[in-house]
Amino acid sequence: MLTGGENHQLAELLKKLSWPVDSKVFDALCENFSVTPVELAVMRKSLCGPEVFMVYRNDKFFRGWHITGSIVVPGRTTDDVLRDIVSREVGISFAEPHFSFVRFRQFMKGSGPNQSRRGQEVSLIHILFLPDDTDVSLDGERGFFPLNNLPRDTLQHHKVVLADVREYLARN
Repeated sequence: MLTGGENHQLAELLKKLSWPVDSKVFDALCENFSVTPVELAVMRKSLCGPEVFMVYRNDKFFRGWHITGSIVVPGRTTDDVLRDIVSREVGISFAEPHFSFVRFRQFMKGSGPNQSRRGQEVSLIHILFLPDDTDVSLDGERGFFPLNNLPRDTLQHHKVVLADVREYLARN
């Protein structure tokens, strides 16, 4: 528990925050506050059904395949974050991308299927279907996978997110 002086010091330091922050500060914030990730299932059609773009991640919180996403930080809208994900994580751009909102899902801090190791999250899940002629750079850490046959080492909470995507697609 913080002392009165530490509370004052922390409040003053938080007033100085500007984004982006150092990764140690970001991690500490995620561990102590609920954050709002924007999850984007970038999809393409194939003969075997829909495929989802995934990236391999190996850091202190996660090791395995995950879909693209980012956190909403002060001064950014969900649309800003979605466009940034497409540009920065997928490496493509569109004049007018059509994002479909799937649902929001809450994850508590933890390592189970309905939890996130980084901290408590309220995820905003979206889908973007790529036009057939879209060229996405792929390698051993970036690839498309059948939505119904994900890699075994897909992040636990993204298995839940992708189940939501499957349900959404079945309804629409």
